[in-house]
Amino acid sequence: MTKRVAYSGPLTDNSRWDSVALRPDDIIVVTPPKSGTTWIQTIIALLLSGDPEVETELSIRMPWVDMRMRDLS
Repeated sequence: MTKRVAYSGPLTDNSRWDSVALRPDDIIVVTPPKSGTTWIQTIIALLLSGDPEVETELSIRMPWVDMRMRDLS
């Protein structure tokens, strides 16, 4: 296995993934910044739920793990 490259800046830090326990049914959305991440997350929430009224408070349901400004609680 190759060693992971550390990406750390004022906004993000990929080492935060070390404290995340992934579940077998988790879906990880990986998109470049400013490329429609929220749009993709909303589409995934709608597809998985089948309910057009699904809660799409994405910052809670689908946290941005790398973001330094938010606790990983």
